[in-house]
Amino acid sequence: QEAVPEPEAGNDWHIVGRQRREVSLEELMAQEIPAGISKLLVEESKKIALRIFLLDNSGSTATPDGRILVIREEGSPEWRNC
Repeated sequence: QEAVPEPEAGNDWHIVGRQRREVSLEELMAQEIPAGISKLLVEESKKIALRIFLLDNSGSTATPDGRILVIREEGSPEWRNC
């Protein structure tokens, strides 16, 4: 396995790993990931060569300035502020 490089001085990035492995639906749901997202991740993991996750834990992420898509009972979508 290829060695993971150390970050250069001043960079805040970190590579967690480069090894590709299959992920199971049961494994994801055991981590309390919702069923729909778990199914999507399993399906998409077979198609995507590399997935990169960015974590932003800065103070601005605590500001409730986003929107979410909600499906109403009759099936129509609605954007709500959160």
